[in-house]
Amino acid sequence: MEHLKNKSALIVVDMQNFFYGKKPSIPLNKYKDILGNQIQLISLARSNNIPVIWTRAHHENMGDSIYQELNPYHFKNNEPIFTKDSLSFQIIDELKEFVQEDDILIDKEKYSAFYKTQLHVILKKRNIKTLIFCGVTTNICVESSIRDAFEYDYVPILISDCTSSLNEDLEQYSIDIIRAVFGFVISLQELEKNIK
Repeated sequence: MEHLKNKSALIVVDMQNFFYGKKPSIPLNKYKDILGNQIQLISLARSNNIPVIWTRAHHENMGDSIYQELNPYHFKNNEPIFTKDSLSFQIIDELKEFVQEDDILIDKEKYSAFYKTQLHVILKKRNIKTLIFCGVTTNICVESSIRDAFEYDYVPILISDCTSSLNEDLEQYSIDIIRAVFGFVISLQELEKNIK
């Protein structure tokens, strides 16, 4: 794949306790299946000098919004439960050890990693053109970030066996949409073959 010859970055989307902890607020499909693949993907990125960017979602500024109306179970006594000082905000234990000092952390209050963050500025300064995506959830935060990456003229590549959603139908629907109009969808094995 020619686009992998461009300067690239790996974006690991929202691998946090809120989704994957011991008592996740949103239990997701394929939990253990994608973890091993993500660890391989992170290692592959590092061995090819591809910077790793971790996004962390929170709901601190989502009160009195349409989000609260649509997701009332994410709030208690009208206050968000998913805040920066909560255990839910932390990257899951299985991946925490893979976060390095020179990695980039992007904290975001909405679905997209680009909305009201410095991500676009950081990527432009590094002259990065291609963005490799993994994480959760495929059809919400991952897809929203990929859509915005497309709008900013990056080349988004979703690694299909390194992402997860609430169920297989939602995941497949999102993959089909991304593949059709927003970017490329390949497996980890395909990435390994094309990146070296």
